[in-house]
Amino acid sequence: MPDSKIILRESSPYGLIEIVTTPYLRYAPGLSITFPGVVSVENAAFNNGEWVGPLISAKNDSLNYLLFTTETLPSRLTKEGCFDSRAGTGRQVDIALLNRVERIVSVEQNKALINLLEGELAYTVDSLFRNDRVRPQTFLREHFFFQPGRNSI
Repeated sequence: MPDSKIILRESSPYGLIEIVTTPYLRYAPGLSITFPGVVSVENAAFNNGEWVGPLISAKNDSLNYLLFTTETLPSRLTKEGCFDSRAGTGRQVDIALLNRVERIVSVEQNKALINLLEGELAYTVDSLFRNDRVRPQTFLREHFFFQPGRNSI
């Protein structure tokens, strides 16, 4: 796409992570037609050319649309805790934080991606993986429940 560019490339055991910026990205699955605002997402993460997720920051007011999606339902049903088995760039974690969920476990097997989102790219996702209520786990999600003492969030 014109005016799109790769702003970061990082090699990982799961392949090449690329952060792309473009003015044409509009990512809002399940967005209600009652949403009165504009969806503004400018950065996204890709792994080996496949979509991982948007990099969303509340600082540009793009986060508000998340409360108008169908994805917000699980975190509205319980405030005690939630589990995100495909953390990616943290969109579900954002939703849970916005809905004031107390404990959030997020599993993303690509540790290099989480390291980028906790470090160099933390500003693009409001440092959500550093939040006290969030416990990022970096291993295969299938292994999460097979660890001793992992029968609850």
